[in-house]
Formats: sequence, C-alpha cells, structure tokens
Amino acid sequence: LKVFNKKSLDKKDAFSRQLLARIILMCSNLSKNEEMLKGDVKQFADLNNPEFGSGHYLDFLFVMYWSHAILGNSEKFDHYQQMIRDFINENNLMNSWAKEYIPGMQLDIAYFNKDWKQAIAEFRNHSHSQTGQTFKEFGRIIKCEAEFHLKKYDLALLTAGKMISPDQDYRIFMFYRPFGYYWQGRIYEEQGKTADAINSYEKLMELWKDGDERIPERKDTVQRLKNLRKTI
Repeated sequence: LKVFNKKSLDKKDAFSRQLLARIILMCSNLSKNEEMLKGDVKQFADLNNPEFGSGHYLDFLFVMYWSHAILGNSEKFDHYQQMIRDFINENNLMNSWAKEYIPGMQLDIAYFNKDWKQAIAEFRNHSHSQTGQTFKEFGRIIKCEAEFHLKKYDLALLTAGKMISPDQDYRIFMFYRPFGYYWQGRIYEEQGKTADAINSYEKLMELWKDGDERIPERKDTVQRLKNLRKTI
C-alpha cells in the first residue's frame, strides 16, 4: 500500500489496489482470528460498488461471502451468495468466466456442511475452460480433505501432490503448497507410514518456520511431529 501511494492513482486504480490488498488480508486469515476478520469485513463493506467492473465486483462479493462463512454468519453468508447469483444472472454472465463462481460456491457449501461426497461432486462441476480449471485448482484443498475423510487415501495423496506441484497457477502454488504437505502428512499417518509423515510435516514447518504460531494447521503439525518422533 505504501508503494501504491507513491504515485497518483485514478479512482478505478485506487479501488483495484484496495480490493487486492483486502482480498489478501481476508482470504489469507490463516490464524482464523475472528476479531481481526470482523474488523476487516466492516471496512471492506465500503467497497460495495459494481461500477468498477464485473470482475472486481464479483471478487468483492465472494470475499464477503467467504469471510462471513468463516465467521459463522449464516444470514450474511446466504445474503452474499444470493447477491453473486443475482449479479451473474442480471448481467447475462452465465456464458462467461463468471459462471465458475456457481460451482465454486456449491463446493464451499458442501465443505462447510462436511458433506464430503457432495464436495467432490461439486468440484467436478467446473467447466473445462481455462477459468474453470483455475477454479478447480483453488478447490483442490477441499477435494483433498474430502478424499481424506472418505478414506480414499490413494486419491487424496494424488490431490495433495498436485497442491505441492509448481505446475499450477502461481497464486495457488504460493498459498496451498504448505497445505499439500499438511494433508500429505495426515494421510501417511493414517497409512502407518511414520517416516513419510514426519518428512512431510518437516517440509511444512520449513516453509512456515516464521509463520504465525496461531495457524491451526501449524499448531497441529507441531504436536503431530512431537508425537511421531517419540515413536521412532
């Protein structure tokens, strides 16, 4: 934000920078710190302006929808979900990239309801377009967890491997790579492969050695590593 403020921006550019900064802030709330997220949501609500383009506006609506889901605000969650659907329909975007938000939201709903079979079904509903495949990459973390809970460990390992691979959108690789190692470790534990599990967890901790200690997966990994090392 300091870099952005060094040059004069028109209103649309300024909106784009704010949107990007707040998307990073809210979607990367890995520690699940609800008080911080509530403050971010309150400020972010001021960006409710569809005049700056459908892409930006849908991003705004989706981040609000996702944030309220994390906070457990079911009424607001439903409200923003409907706003996304209405905006897509009213602006005739069902034949554009924007339609990928629909299965994306259905995937999230299945995840929050812990309906693991439905989550996998919704994951597969994205189109074969480039945008559809990018949305699928963003949804892989849910697919992996669903396969894990359904005890489809071989499939879950393949999915975790794809999350770790650099052969994906750079934003997804940057954000989801650590979670690929986390789920890899969880799967190996279930399979009784202690050495492999330790190796995966150690790779995660190397990536997150300076990470926020409040992140649930990081806290869980620290404890799992401690327990596993006792068994060697």
